[in-house]
Amino acid sequence: FALNGDYDPATGYTPRSSSNEAVIHVFTPRGTHTEEAAGTVHLLGNWEALTDLLRKTDDYNRHAVGAAMETESRIPTDSGGDAALERMEAVGRTAGQLSMQYARRYRLVLVLLAVASALLTFSFLMYDEAQAIWMILVCGAMLLAAWACQRYAVHSDCHRRYLEYRALAESLRVQTYLRYAGSRVEAARLFSWTQQEDTGWIVDALCALTIADVPKEKHAIRECWVQEQRDYHRSAAKKSGAKLNASTRTVQAALLLSIALYLAAVGFELLCGGLTLRPRFPVADVELYRTLLKILLGTIAAVSLFVANYYGRLSLPRVFTDHEKMERFYDKMLDQLQKRGQTEELLTLLAREELIENGNWISYQRDNKPDMSI
Repeated sequence: FALNGDYDPATGYTPRSSSNEAVIHVFTPRGTHTEEAAGTVHLLGNWEALTDLLRKTDDYNRHAVGAAMETESRIPTDSGGDAALERMEAVGRTAGQLSMQYARRYRLVLVLLAVASALLTFSFLMYDEAQAIWMILVCGAMLLAAWACQRYAVHSDCHRRYLEYRALAESLRVQTYLRYAGSRVEAARLFSWTQQEDTGWIVDALCALTIADVPKEKHAIRECWVQEQRDYHRSAAKKSGAKLNASTRTVQAALLLSIALYLAAVGFELLCGGLTLRPRFPVADVELYRTLLKILLGTIAAVSLFVANYYGRLSLPRVFTDHEKMERFYDKMLDQLQKRGQTEELLTLLAREELIENGNWISYQRDNKPDMSI
């Protein structure tokens, strides 16, 4: 079972990834099977993957000890003292708080890398065009600062922890609502194959936390789950849309300024510079004005580089459209709840779509790892 990941569930069919499973087989010969000594140990399965799974589990547990929970409880107060429900909810809120903590570190690293890249561009421009020799030292300082930021990101593992702790929090939120609704559906069985392969330790965490008696009570989840998530995605779409608009406006402004400065440079060279044999308005120190124009153009490029290195790593267009899609999904589910009631099929659909959306989010956010590509 462990090595093949195959079994026949009570309902449906869900293949379980076995890439993170391993078996300790202690040889116990019987009868004529004496080719090996009793007690010989065989290590079967993917021990490298299992070691990684256990390492990440221990890593989370170490950070969770003493960590604060998210302030607001996810379930109403009428949960009936369900110990398993309270345990899931507590672990999920702690994971959410840890995810926010590492998200702040991750975004700080992005800001510092973006600032370093912009200042590096500007300082090299001043060194090259304005003959400010000391600016070469600033270039070195910016490179060193960028390297230090990147090393901090690697050492703190803030990007992976931010994503995976959020995945754990969201998965447990789904499982919490399922149990609160009185459903026996296990969120771990709804994970896609990709999610099982990429976040096996989260799948196993869900399996461990769902070991409990069948839920004794059923509660309505219309307001606490469906409506609350619809409102969340609506609000989040507005926030991410505002950030996307700000990023777009900054890029457009930089483009327009670049065009304006280019036209100004061409006009200057035609009237005062070297594009004509006899300048119409000759100036005494043409190189000074030429250098200023170059520095201004380079500064605009540095601003564009900052935008690309920070906002470009936040995947704002994808985040914005995902929030809009999920808002429409929950609107649809509210309508279905009104028409069909709180059925097991509808609860399964809700859980599956949320887990898929979270898996998609992790998939494209993995590409935004902070690095030295400046």
